[in-house]
Amino acid sequence: MLNGTAIYLPKPIYPVEAKGYCADGKVYVEVLIGQKGQVLTAKAIRGDQLLRESSINAAKKARFHRTRAKKIKNRGLIVYNFDSMSRCIDAGIVNKKATSIPKPTFQHACRCSGTIVVFIVINEIGDVISARTFAGHPLLRIASEKSASGAKFGPTMISGPLKVKAILTYTFDSSGEIKY
Repeated sequence: MLNGTAIYLPKPIYPVEAKGYCADGKVYVEVLIGQKGQVLTAKAIRGDQLLRESSINAAKKARFHRTRAKKIKNRGLIVYNFDSMSRCIDAGIVNKKATSIPKPTFQHACRCSGTIVVFIVINEIGDVISARTFAGHPLLRIASEKSASGAKFGPTMISGPLKVKAILTYTFDSSGEIKY
């Protein structure tokens, strides 16, 4: 890990979209450092997708000590921690905690099957303010995101109301049945 060896290590910007989704956690950026201490390449290898680009941009601006040997390049990791930037709690899977979840509807006949995981953010009064999926059949994803966006929850209180990041799951079978 190279964080402690940098002579200049800028902090990444917390993207607006990431705030909306309560993205947080650590992002690991693999860097290749040239002889003059400049970052030649940077690639995020682990961490929330919404935080990776900002972390890569910050890593590319980092500077390290020069090396005396010619043609030597160093490879290592820079770790950025976004844990304190999110003002949300993580509730895990919340299907059973919903006061209502609208049934997904399809514009086309879909005999698709599979499980869709929807990452949601619930505001302080219990409304879903964002929903996104990452995998699954496109028709199931679109219908699941729309359904999740209309779900309702009671407010989450811990010394006042809080935003909650959570997961809703939808399991579709080929007969058209949906399980929450």
